[in-house]
Amino acid sequence: MSEKKADLHIHSTHSDGVLTPVEIVRMAKEAGLAAVSVTDHDNVAGVPEARSAGERYGVEIISGVELSANDEGTDIHMLGYLVDVDSESLRGHLNMFRERRLVRAERMVEKLNKLGLPISIEAVLSKAGPAAIGRPHVAEALVDEGLVLSYEEVFRKYIGYGCPAYEGKYVISPERSVEIIHAADGLAVIAHAGVHLKEETIQKVLKCGIDGIESAHPKHSPDTVARFSRMARELGLVETGGSDYHGDTRGTTPFADGTVPYEWVENLKAAALRKKKGGGSSNISE
Repeated sequence: MSEKKADLHIHSTHSDGVLTPVEIVRMAKEAGLAAVSVTDHDNVAGVPEARSAGERYGVEIISGVELSANDEGTDIHMLGYLVDVDSESLRGHLNMFRERRLVRAERMVEKLNKLGLPISIEAVLSKAGPAAIGRPHVAEALVDEGLVLSYEEVFRKYIGYGCPAYEGKYVISPERSVEIIHAADGLAVIAHAGVHLKEETIQKVLKCGIDGIESAHPKHSPDTVARFSRMARELGLVETGGSDYHGDTRGTTPFADGTVPYEWVENLKAAALRKKKGGGSSNISE
């Protein structure tokens, strides 16, 4: 059992990844993984596709989603595991997020047009396809239209943080993101907290009712991994991890780089069962 591995943080074409859920599962099988979680930004549409492929390839699929939160100007990402993807509450919130993402993209396009880059929202939407639209799709459209030389240039000069065409995304509080995940019978896990979050922010999030910490992440140093592992044990939280894979064109780590023991999957399921028996999830409305 200890030799089995899992990757609990992967993005597909349903958000800002370059692989379809089916391709992710196929690659997971080739990599010898026992389980994966497709954790798209504000979107769970890829989970059913992954489950269908998982049945064919013999790979266990853990339902997942990644929500964007914000605390006093600091972005915080919250992973939701074992969520009910058919939850009306969850789907309602995700639909609202998608609508706000579209408005954000339209505003970025307007800013880019004023900067002399004649990109259209239709070109951006064609890149997004069924995905929750984001900055990577704006960048891809600009590159394909020949308006910039590279994907990296778009972020560096136009739509990166603090750049002239940057538009802040719609966000919710960490507490709200936890509520949304719990309402869908899921477990809320703070993502890659060691990458950019200050200690005071981490401590605040720990008081929001989260269920776990993503300790294993390619951008976490060994000391950070050890610290979060110790924190999880002391606070009785589950420990998760994964590659946070988006695709080679995103400049991210290789597929399955950052796998975790399958035991962590079992711990997730056990924690979800305990929460369900204890009536831990809540009912919320928009």
